Amino acid sequence: MADNNGNTQNAVEGTLFLTEREVKVEDKLVFAVGPTLCTYLNRILKVVTLFNADHSQVNVAANDFVTWLLPQFDRFNEDKFSLQITDKNFFLNGQLLKFDQRTFLRNSVFREKFMSWSINQITFHRAIGAGEIVAMGHAIHQASKSQTFSLELFRQPHLSLESVIEKELNLPETDDKRQMIELYAGLVVKTSIFFDRIKKGPISSARFLKRIVQKISDELDEHAFLFVGLINLRLIEGQDFIHATNTCIYAMLLAHACGLDRQDIVRCGMTALTQNIERLRKQTKERQFAVGDESHYSNNINSVVTLSELGANDILSALRLVTSYERGFPYDRPLPKKWYQEEMRPHVLSRIIEISRHYDVFTSGMQGADSVDADRALQKMMSNMGGHYDPQLFKIFVNVVGIFPVGSIISLSSGDQAIVIRSPLLVTNVGLSSANRPTVKMLDGSERIVDLAQSQHRGLRIIGMVPKGEIKEQPGALFLF
Repeated sequence: MADNNGNTQNAVEGTLFLTEREVKVEDKLVFAVGPTLCTYLNRILKVVTLFNADHSQVNVAANDFVTWLLPQFDRFNEDKFSLQITDKNFFLNGQLLKFDQRTFLRNSVFREKFMSWSINQITFHRAIGAGEIVAMGHAIHQASKSQTFSLELFRQPHLSLESVIEKELNLPETDDKRQMIELYAGLVVKTSIFFDRIKKGPISSARFLKRIVQKISDELDEHAFLFVGLINLRLIEGQDFIHATNTCIYAMLLAHACGLDRQDIVRCGMTALTQNIERLRKQTKERQFAVGDESHYSNNINSVVTLSELGANDILSALRLVTSYERGFPYDRPLPKKWYQEEMRPHVLSRIIEISRHYDVFTSGMQGADSVDADRALQKMMSNMGGHYDPQLFKIFVNVVGIFPVGSIISLSSGDQAIVIRSPLLVTNVGLSSANRPTVKMLDGSERIVDLAQSQHRGLRIIGMVPKGEIKEQPGALFLF
């Protein structure tokens, strides 16, 4: 991603499909109409299910829906809104809708109901009236009571329920591979731009960073391991914005694995991403961390002072102050009382970020140190587990990234090389450790996928990580999927 002159910044910013859009998020159809439209449909279905179709609450829900919907036709200059439903996604006028995990599950209720009635397209035309929504409520009520009633026969002047063959929906093909790559690369680009602005002038808003962090948080349930793989491709190394991006993702992965809610996962990611911004101003490099000595404390308190001068008037700024103050201190020892009046230990976000930050420092070679392979980095950190690092969080972190992380090129006892595509669980259902037995894709041309944790592959073992100079085939990002 760097050009011939080594100008990484220009090369990154020139990635066309990741450039900033001129249209604001809140002005896009899929954000302004899609989620709210689904919420109203879910409400109408719920009201019809709880009461009967003639209940006053159905009229109230219908009137509220139409009162909101009619202005949207003028706002977006549309004559109709067509909601299409597939097994995995929602589309509005052919555009993919994206929800957070909780909203997606809530809206799945009405999606499953409609699809059980063979309805996968609901079209609302301009000038629709509340009476037509009430009529749809009656039809839904009949369909839920009688298996012979078909919603496909339902018609209103400005409302239709249809059963359409999926290939006739005229929907864009969704490519999960490209979407995950774009999310990671997009965060790299936006962080690079954000850091460059900080170096040149006043701190700008991190709101455009938060949006992409939120999107990544919504993908962690299904695609967490892929983000580990994208980090391990190491397309750019030795840059402050890459270190911040990687720390952010590692911290979010750990927070997600700990069961924190979406809001706290996003806060954790944003704090990790921006906790070092004061050092961009001073243009100083972070020295090798020591354990709680006076110079360490002075270094941290200077960071806090700088951040305070830059402004701290929201939760993110407050968390950034806290984690900067607590940076590098052992999890199990009281922090200096020069700031905290009570005996306190590092906040859970500080402990999460500490593990994430140091792991990337060791594996990427930041702070002037030589990079080491992931397994050696974990061994090095394990020697400080229970002292510097919270042992419970560290065990979870190892489970998340794996001893041989996704994206690693490993050598097998068969003499073949393979790329890790999925981390194993630390303990299998038969009680045997499988932390060093991930799922791999062979690099012998067959692209065969082998789960080393399966009993039939117990004779095949990992010899070690393959040094960069000995890698026979360097796969690209799409090879991880």
